[in-house]
Amino acid sequence: MIAFDAKACDALLALSPGEAVALAGELTPRLWQTEGKAPRVALDLLAHAVLSTYAVCRRRRAAGPD
Repeated sequence: MIAFDAKACDALLALSPGEAVALAGELTPRLWQTEGKAPRVALDLLAHAVLSTYAVCRRRRAAGPD
């Protein structure tokens, strides 16, 4: 994953292993071959926005009770 926006980078670095996350950005499929010439597919994501469950909970708390 590639992120250039400082907020997106900070959000990605703050994630814990296994944490759910939603990403918005440009997805580009890539084809490559292993040394044994086996074809493989990869996906590159240029992340513009990151939303984690932690961020959602924090925003809800900041908004106050319903």
